[in-house]
Amino acid sequence: MEENINDFKNLKNSIMTLDKILKYLPEKENRLNTIPRIFNKTYDENFISDFLAYILNPAYNGIGIEPLLRIVEDYSLKATSILNSLTMAEENEIEVIREYTFGNGRRIDILIIIQDLLVIGIENKIFSGELNNQTIDYANSISDKFSECETVLLFLTPKKSIPSSNEFEPVSYKELSE
Repeated sequence: MEENINDFKNLKNSIMTLDKILKYLPEKENRLNTIPRIFNKTYDENFISDFLAYILNPAYNGIGIEPLLRIVEDYSLKATSILNSLTMAEENEIEVIREYTFGNGRRIDILIIIQDLLVIGIENKIFSGELNNQTIDYANSISDKFSECETVLLFLTPKKSIPSSNEFEPVSYKELSE
């Protein structure tokens, strides 16, 4: 019995020692320092969507339409052509809307409207899955409201989950960052 008590005390002392030195150990060097990590928001879906909306908005991001071009180039040659043909004044009129609400009350995370030519919809999921055929509703609503526009619809998830709607392209965070 006394031997067990000594083992327990030794284990407790070892844990206390480790706890004291843990805060002085350097972080893993290959850890990517991202904006969400700086603000300790790496798993906050709204923060990520807000950040993406900022990056994709040429009026605010400081680098113009380049992020929009990169996000659509793999999914639509026509969308790429539309973006490349915009004048600087037209680039500044691109509308990036966070939490766009459709007539049925459902909200897509990001909707980007480029004149009456192109609509880009992005549904962002981190931990939760798609709820009640969201992407099917979003695709139908976008088709109804923007019937004359070219559309690019992306379903953004950490591991490239497959959306309910065939209109949405599955995209992983890794693919987006590349």
